[in-house]
Amino acid sequence: MKKVTLWMLAWTLALPSLAQITGTEAVDEFMNRLETHDRWMGSMAIAENGDVVFQRAIGYQNAAENQPADTDTRYRVGSISKMFTAVLTFQAIEAGKVSLSTTLETYFPELPHAADITVGMLLHHNSGIFSMTSLTDYLQWSDEPQSREDLYGKIVDQKPSFTPGEKHEYSNSNYVLLTWLLEDIQNTSFATLLQRDIAEPLGLEDTYLGGDLNLSAHECYSYSYAGDWNQEQVTDMSVPLGAGAVISTPSDLTVFIRGLFQEKLIQKKHLEAMMDFQDGYGKGMFRYAMGDSYAYGHTGGIDGFTSFLGYLPDADVAIALSSNGARYDNMGLVVAAYQALSGGEVNLPEFSTYTVAEADLEQYLGVYASEDIPLKITVFVDSGSLMAQATGQSAFPLEPTAEHKFAFDMAGIEAEFNPEENSLVLIQNGSGINFTKE
Repeated sequence: MKKVTLWMLAWTLALPSLAQITGTEAVDEFMNRLETHDRWMGSMAIAENGDVVFQRAIGYQNAAENQPADTDTRYRVGSISKMFTAVLTFQAIEAGKVSLSTTLETYFPELPHAADITVGMLLHHNSGIFSMTSLTDYLQWSDEPQSREDLYGKIVDQKPSFTPGEKHEYSNSNYVLLTWLLEDIQNTSFATLLQRDIAEPLGLEDTYLGGDLNLSAHECYSYSYAGDWNQEQVTDMSVPLGAGAVISTPSDLTVFIRGLFQEKLIQKKHLEAMMDFQDGYGKGMFRYAMGDSYAYGHTGGIDGFTSFLGYLPDADVAIALSSNGARYDNMGLVVAAYQALSGGEVNLPEFSTYTVAEADLEQYLGVYASEDIPLKITVFVDSGSLMAQATGQSAFPLEPTAEHKFAFDMAGIEAEFNPEENSLVLIQNGSGINFTKE
């Protein structure tokens, strides 16, 4: 559910590998390093042939109370919710209550181009409906309860992003509308559908539609890092609904995706429809390159939570993780899991111990502009840590790696300052952008 930001374009794997550590032992060592250097909090599960072969949690469920997370901790999985919503939609199709070609004018007559937008377009992200999470004031109201009427108004009042069917573009509004459509045609709540038609048949005991955050139910807070872990804003679950409000555990998620691919939830032809990739988009599903194979699934992000769920059909392997605080990209850990299970060497991360006194950070502070891109970068200190913030985006920490050099591992960003020339070079994917202090 999070807004997509410019710096979240790619990730990089860390450096050397230890060939003597293989299999799930290497994944365990990978997580040891993340925990030792306070880079990641969350839980991971790997299942092979339906059996969990690795499961571990690190970090905190409630950092303020020093309450550690464990493998039963429940996380908000963000947009992985869309996979559940897509499955429920195909179940409704199989029940004859709707079809992929059903248009929306009967259900949402106020929606622009409703007569031209189909259920299939909602699933496939080519409806042209503006994503409500891109509203400039989204963060000002997303932590407050929203009625269907209020949320619907925010969606229909926006100008369409493009003509229906013209292209594919991610929109959380698509899956909020699917939530309401399912409730209307099934005459019951989305929460009930999720339990009755997915969780109960598969025996998922820790998967449900979220409400108020409930620590007593083994749920957890989420965090962002700025010198220390700071508790994130809590989105009210009346906002994301079937686009991002599901709560689960990594082990439950592995059971869900394997059940989906074993056709325990929908027919083969509809699983194939979910896997109809156009411009990289499936219907409630994406695919991720893993060596010579693909993992099929979804990622998620809401508040400080980030998640990954993927299934490799040929190997009958499911990989799931949920994080409630990260300054290391999830995909590095996912790839390590794949490398471990495929018998390859696992790339283990190494983290710099280079330190810079807070007084020495002052030489980098200021606003930097570039002739190459319209964004400006503001560099400042927060709680003793150097931070950077691009125009209209969230701030992120810059961690020292060498003299005048910093990095943000989550996005594979390197920052090189030249205080004498008042300049900054941001490097990502091997390409650098030059900035000058104003």
